[in-house]
Amino acid sequence: MVEAVEVPVLESLSDVKGIEEKRSSVISEIRVEVPVESPTSDGYETDLEIEEERTSYDTTGREVYVNQCKSLNIIPVSFFLRNMQTSEIQMAHHGLGPKGTKAIALALVNNTTVLKLNLADNALEGEGGLYIANMLRENCYITVLDLSENKLGTAGAKSLGDMLHINVNLKEVYLSGNNFTDKDIEHFAEVMKDFRLTHFDLSRNCIGEKGGLLLGPAIAANESLEYLNLSWNNIRRKGAVAVANGLKNNVMLKHLNLSWNGFGDEGAVAIGEALRNNTILVWLDVSHNRITIEGIKFLAKGVEGNEGIKFFNVAHNPITSAGGCQILESFGKNSSTVIETVDITNVRVDEELWSCIKRS
Repeated sequence: MVEAVEVPVLESLSDVKGIEEKRSSVISEIRVEVPVESPTSDGYETDLEIEEERTSYDTTGREVYVNQCKSLNIIPVSFFLRNMQTSEIQMAHHGLGPKGTKAIALALVNNTTVLKLNLADNALEGEGGLYIANMLRENCYITVLDLSENKLGTAGAKSLGDMLHINVNLKEVYLSGNNFTDKDIEHFAEVMKDFRLTHFDLSRNCIGEKGGLLLGPAIAANESLEYLNLSWNNIRRKGAVAVANGLKNNVMLKHLNLSWNGFGDEGAVAIGEALRNNTILVWLDVSHNRITIEGIKFLAKGVEGNEGIKFFNVAHNPITSAGGCQILESFGKNSSTVIETVDITNVRVDEELWSCIKRS
């Protein structure tokens, strides 16, 4: 930097000479600094250039999805693209099919934002189930999965069952209406004993007596499930007894839906015994199970000493008004009961039952 020189008032020639001498000395001291080119400035990338060219990592999978759709020759679903950065994707009834599911699954492998995924009723079939299962072997962010009404069948049951052995982050899985048979339940029964799900839905499938025999020990051993839906199946006889025995020994289950099965009186006896021992369950539905007045006696004895049940549904069973009275009176005898709702819909109300209702 050049020093500023104060200009004095000139009074004589000697003063002029003095100023000229001083100016010369200042000029001689001026140093011009010429920047030296760095080795990277000529033909090499600078740090700035590298930063500009560096692309951010895609945590949504948007680019992967678009590329996969091109590769599979399908049209990208705009709804999916719009919601890839949200925590919940609700894509039920979009007609994805196996190909559409494959593109979505590959896009979600490294996605870190989606926590809940609903692909119900999309005709995934076994192939689509495999794509989702493979994705969930890698994705550790999704905690809620709904693949209901997708005809997953045996292939889907196997791939999802295998995946549940590995994935420890899923908390809720809904698999209603997928044509699972007794044979398919083998793929879930073993992993149920130690998986970490809190909610599991196998309703509206084709689970029969053998399937119940497999599920019973799994329910007994499980220590994480709080919600289990087995409604609209064909669980009966020994299978029904096995499921009830599982309930008897379970220490976590709070919500159990067994409606629309074939438990009958044999199953009712076992459930009654389970209720005498299980104080954790708070919600139980055994409606539409062909339980008669004989079976209701054992259910009534079970709730007499139960201290946990708040909701109890025995509707649409041929228990008659006498059976309805037995249930209501049993809860009345229980000084520790916390019952809030007893559903006896479709039971004919006579004077005796009406009196029980007024007293309860």
